[in-house]
Amino acid sequence: MARRRFNSSPYDTINLTPLIDTLFFLLIIFMITAPLLEYTIEVDPPQMNADPLPKDAADEQNLKTINLTKDGNVIYEGNTISQDECIMKLMSFRGNPDFKIFLRADKELSYGKVIAFLAKIHGNGFKNVSLVTTEEAEQ
Repeated sequence: MARRRFNSSPYDTINLTPLIDTLFFLLIIFMITAPLLEYTIEVDPPQMNADPLPKDAADEQNLKTINLTKDGNVIYEGNTISQDECIMKLMSFRGNPDFKIFLRADKELSYGKVIAFLAKIHGNGFKNVSLVTTEEAEQ
C-alpha cells in the first residue's frame, strides 16, 4: 500500500489580496484627484483678503461651486450649461438651510453679468451665496 505524499484535489480558492490592494490604491488616487478637478477650470477670480474656503468633507454634500468664465459661460459640475439650466439643477437643494453656493467668476467678466446671475440665484430662493476671490499679493 503506497502512500501518496500530495493531495491531488484542486486548489479552488482565489487570492483576493492583489485585487483589494489595487482597489485601495485606486480609491486613494481618486480621493486625492477629485477635489483638484474643480480648480482645473480656467477662472481667475479677483484678488481680495477674505477667509479661506472651508475644507470640511461633511459640508461637501451641502456645497456647490459655480464657475463663470470670462466668456460668460456657466460651468457647473464640470459641464458648460446655461444660467437657467444651472438654476434648475440647484432647485433640488432649495429647501436645505445648510446649502451653500460658491460663485467663482473670472475677474475679466463684466461686474454687471456677475451681479445679474447672482440676482437670479437669489431670486430663486438661495440666500447663502458667496463670491470666491483669490488672496491679495503682499506689497
